[in-house]
Amino acid sequence: MSAAAATIAPAAIEDAIANLVRLSAQLTASAEHSIAALRDRDRSALAAAAQEATALAKSYEANVRALAAAGPLPEADRAKLAASASALRAALAPHERRLAAAVQAERRLIACVAEAAREAAASAAPYGRDGAAGTAAGRRSSAAPVALCRSL
Repeated sequence: MSAAAATIAPAAIEDAIANLVRLSAQLTASAEHSIAALRDRDRSALAAAAQEATALAKSYEANVRALAAAGPLPEADRAKLAASASALRAALAPHERRLAAAVQAERRLIACVAEAAREAAASAAPYGRDGAAGTAAGRRSSAAPVALCRSL
């Protein structure tokens, strides 16, 4: 047993193990909330789920550090933690795939909008001194309509 392990009470080790199992379940639920927010395209719910997941992950890391400082764990505790970590990895895999797909879709959409804006800008006449769209061959033409959504 290391010197660090001697300073950590067995009850604290049990608490850290129980916390890790609980946090794994909470992280799994948070991932499911994120998946639902992605599916529903609910940006505010997605942001809330990300904030919740960040707080849970920090707590998870703190408990892992506490257990690492305690030294080697009994086999039963290691098996319990391994099962919990395995379930968490399995739950997070679909979330990772869906999040990557959502990011790719968003990037494709932005690229399409940018391309359409470039094409429209190339064919639109500039605005004149009076604020009206310029003329092409004596006719008034409209300027390219472009709107940006800053939430992207």
